[in-house]
Amino acid sequence: MDLIQSIVDGFEQRWEHFRQRGGLKSRAYFYEAMIKYYRNICSAREKGKLVAWVGAFTPIELFYAMDIVPFIPELHCVTIASQEQMAPYLETATQYGLPVELCSIHRAMTGMAINQVVPAPDLMVNSAHVCDSGFKSFGTLSEHYHCPEFVLDTPRELNPESVRYMTREFQHLIEFLEEVTGRKMDFQRLERTLTLSHQAYQVFYEIAELRKSCPTPLRARDSFRTFTVYRHLGGTEDALPYLESLREEVRARVREKKGGIPNERFRIYWAYVPINHDLSIYDWMENELGGAVVLDVFNGVYRMEADPSDPLTYLAKKAMGDLLPCTLGGPLEPTLQDNINVCRDYQVDGAIYIAHIGCKQGCGMIRPLRDTLRDELGIPTLVIDGDVIDATVISQETLRTKLESFFEMLEEQKAN
Repeated sequence: MDLIQSIVDGFEQRWEHFRQRGGLKSRAYFYEAMIKYYRNICSAREKGKLVAWVGAFTPIELFYAMDIVPFIPELHCVTIASQEQMAPYLETATQYGLPVELCSIHRAMTGMAINQVVPAPDLMVNSAHVCDSGFKSFGTLSEHYHCPEFVLDTPRELNPESVRYMTREFQHLIEFLEEVTGRKMDFQRLERTLTLSHQAYQVFYEIAELRKSCPTPLRARDSFRTFTVYRHLGGTEDALPYLESLREEVRARVREKKGGIPNERFRIYWAYVPINHDLSIYDWMENELGGAVVLDVFNGVYRMEADPSDPLTYLAKKAMGDLLPCTLGGPLEPTLQDNINVCRDYQVDGAIYIAHIGCKQGCGMIRPLRDTLRDELGIPTLVIDGDVIDATVISQETLRTKLESFFEMLEEQKAN
């Protein structure tokens, strides 16, 4: 747990720095929220609470409603990578025998488990909707920890029949959680949890809508923070101060016609995973090339018509609707149309797609998406072989060279 405590310490140092310097209010709320999330994990055993490892595409609200402490190991790997601490765990996974062709996030999860630097789970809950690598990795690690696992069988398409099916899946999940904890679900508490989550989602959605403005009011790093807080803390009171303060800051920029970056010249759709091992690349792209990320796939959310007073239906719709699960989970035709719509709505000049090594689903989407954006909207797509957390796959120099060439092409396209 020393690694978890080091993250808490890092967030506390940043929070103190911003408090003394008087930076953006939302940034301080971000650090406060993430400190609470990780402190909750650190104190779970002491408080006699169960810890659940939860997949990145699994709604988290059920665990808060059952007073189970959720830990999202895939997103934890992203946090570690952003602090440039990932290499030892990838090396451990290699020594363990995992091939480099496997998704680096799931290799890192395994390395952390072997090195005993993450909390041991009492149970695991994952979704089979999107990620084959995650599905297999959770299964392997549940055997490693000798803990029970539940897999949500998520349909591929959002429609009335799939919502009914998914509602039954969540009922089975609740029965699983009740069996593991020895407690019954308090459905009034679940409704309160989902009401908080829905409030956070509405703010999350509004921020995404405000990013359509020209110039776009949000920097790339801030958009990644938005997803991080909502995903980890949706359903708690800790998410709202950050999201609401950021919304007010973004609204003010839109009113004043101020962009998130100094000189927006190109509007970029970041169509797949961020480069979390080198987030400075976004600062460089914004400041030196004038490339503003107006939308990324993690923040592609839709207006959800669902009522928290019908908890299982709400969860079913929430689990299937956002852009990233649809991009990776299909079906292809409506997902491509969704991408056309967002690129048109956000007035995108170019798309950038990181071909994440080890992600079959993500790489399988490249050609259809690239061809569709080119043929339907005349939008070019830069595809870069890279990795979401492994810094050894592509150097910063190579990455910058590819981006510079792409932005030169965008410049020529605008001139013509």
